[in-house]
Amino acid sequence: LEAVALDEGEGAALESAAKVDRAVAPEWAEFHARLAVWQTQLGLRDAATRRLESLAAANPERAVLARAEVSLAEGRPGDAATILRSALANGRERLREVDILSTALAEVGQWDEAHQQLTTLLARRPHERRWQARAAEWRHRQSPGAATLAALEAAVKDAPAVADSRAALARAYLVAGQPSRAILALGSSPEGSASDHELSLTARALRAEGRSDDALAVLRRRSRPTRELRMLRADLVAEGHSAAEIDAEFSALTAADA
Repeated sequence: LEAVALDEGEGAALESAAKVDRAVAPEWAEFHARLAVWQTQLGLRDAATRRLESLAAANPERAVLARAEVSLAEGRPGDAATILRSALANGRERLREVDILSTALAEVGQWDEAHQQLTTLLARRPHERRWQARAAEWRHRQSPGAATLAALEAAVKDAPAVADSRAALARAYLVAGQPSRAILALGSSPEGSASDHELSLTARALRAEGRSDDALAVLRRRSRPTRELRMLRADLVAEGHSAAEIDAEFSALTAADA
């Protein structure tokens, strides 16, 4: 299912999961935690909430991390950090918790603590390429410049097949106003497979190049787009399209979030 999400998006992964859905039980905790996050990203909040409640009854420990992941997926990194700090204070220091906590801290600008958590991860797995690229991306975000960008490029060059690393470099290029390089960094074409986040970055880069129609074509590849992709698609339709097309896009967005 993770492979489906990386290649075809969370919506496709959720459809595949429906074929093998299982009752919420301790041995299926990871399965249901993933589904709760994907449901959140697709705007299915009520379904995600019900799944989290069932998960809490079956496996309270995994439910804590799932709630943090859902908070992060909803754009509430501060809440995610609060949840995970509490879990770690209770003596748990699993890599997954530290991983999510480091990301949440960076998103709220608490760089010192974010780097501290990332150092903990790298001490346990010093050759983990995605964490090395993450450290380089954060240094560049803190101090944008040629040197930090070159360091990020070098980190990604060492791990070209890691999607998180490619996305980190693409984000940096977009912020620097270099959309063509962002597209090259992603290593994908509108016809290729990509995660929802990579698809969003590709569409944003095409839009920055003045290729809004191409960006829309990329987004329309998803039969079940995440809320982020739907909102970006609605924005693009609002640029120079008819009132009927705009109404249809926003009606779809509203219906999916209902």
